[in-house]
Amino acid sequence: MRKKEKSNAKEKLQDPKIKAYIFFGFYFVFFLFLIILIRSNNASRKQNDVPNSSPDVTENEPSSTEEPTGSDTPISSSEKNYQYIYTVETENGTVTYMGKAYQNKEMFTYVHGMTDHYYRLNDHFFINTGNGYVPSDNPYLYFNYLDIDSVASLIRYKVETSKEGDTATYLIPVSDLLDIYYPDHLYNGFVVDEIEDDTFQVTKEGDHITKAVLSLDHFMSYLNMVQMDTTTHLTITLEFYDFGTITDFEI
Repeated sequence: MRKKEKSNAKEKLQDPKIKAYIFFGFYFVFFLFLIILIRSNNASRKQNDVPNSSPDVTENEPSSTEEPTGSDTPISSSEKNYQYIYTVETENGTVTYMGKAYQNKEMFTYVHGMTDHYYRLNDHFFINTGNGYVPSDNPYLYFNYLDIDSVASLIRYKVETSKEGDTATYLIPVSDLLDIYYPDHLYNGFVVDEIEDDTFQVTKEGDHITKAVLSLDHFMSYLNMVQMDTTTHLTITLEFYDFGTITDFEI
């Protein structure tokens, strides 16, 4: 009797109609399970998207992209109006530039064992030969480092390590100097981090940086290491005065 029932069951399973019912039943259960799973995931996402009622702890922190003010604001060419003295000291000696700046112009004296007089208009330089001014090469040594805007950028978000009167001292990592003066140079962060920081001393009067002393020996040691410079000692002193007193001039 049991053999006959088993035989009938096998025959029913071979019936095409029964096979179709089983086939559609299986896929119905499969799709039902899939729909439930998707709805469950969507509900979970909605819960995660609910705004957090706790305050954002970074909301009131100053942004690093915040616009600087006062003397930290870069000086555009149309605002340059002062007299200056730049001193560049290396292991080979000291040279000095003394002059005045008005917008995109400069008139200055270059003292380097002898004295030369120059005029600058934008990026063009002219030297006084005694018979007038003729085109010349740029006489500024370490020209990129003589930009007060670069100094302002370097100290903008730095914490002063000490202060005496109006003069503050800052420690500047070599990586920051590379980012400002050699932005296209790719460097090994592990190597750079092993080099000591350099020292900047900055004096302010009101909204103006009146003096900056850049001691760059550690920076130069890195540039020597990667064969980008051969100077081993470099100290640059930038002095500014008589702001807003310079009138237009020509040659």
